[in-house]
Amino acid sequence: MIDTLKNRSDPRLAQYYAPNGTGQFIGSKPGENNDGTASDLSDTRLDPGFRQPLATWRENQLIIAEAAFRTGSEPTALTALNAVRGDVGLTPFVGTGAALIAEIMTQKWIEDFQKIESFQDYNRTCLPRLTPALSATAIPGRYLYPINERNSNPNIPAPSQQPVRNQNDPNACP
Repeated sequence: MIDTLKNRSDPRLAQYYAPNGTGQFIGSKPGENNDGTASDLSDTRLDPGFRQPLATWRENQLIIAEAAFRTGSEPTALTALNAVRGDVGLTPFVGTGAALIAEIMTQKWIEDFQKIESFQDYNRTCLPRLTPALSATAIPGRYLYPINERNSNPNIPAPSQQPVRNQNDPNACP
């Protein structure tokens, strides 16, 4: 996420993350431990009083953009997408087809940071293109059992034995 935000000069970078000890925003590779050089979440996001938004105008605009794209109205999709880009301080996007839907889904991924919707959108569309963790061959298509469940429930499979996808959702992203 940090690299994506940096590469796009996205102003949300400082809202989501804090600079590291040297004042830089540095991400870590999937599955890599934070050795102190990577950025943590911002103080705002870590504040116990942070009001995590459940639904926002920007998210709704991006839902409109995706729906318009999927129903063949790329001009409407582009208008809704660019309303969001303008609202966060980005320049308008110019593109059509695969590039347009990729940008819509990337903006949804960024906007829905820390919300379940980003995981569901990724599972559904495989966008944005993400890199699996170092030891994985694919992004998991389901939530794995958390450590507290493994510690308290002897009946769940070991992490290496847990399925990567649910049986009713067998299509992994490439």
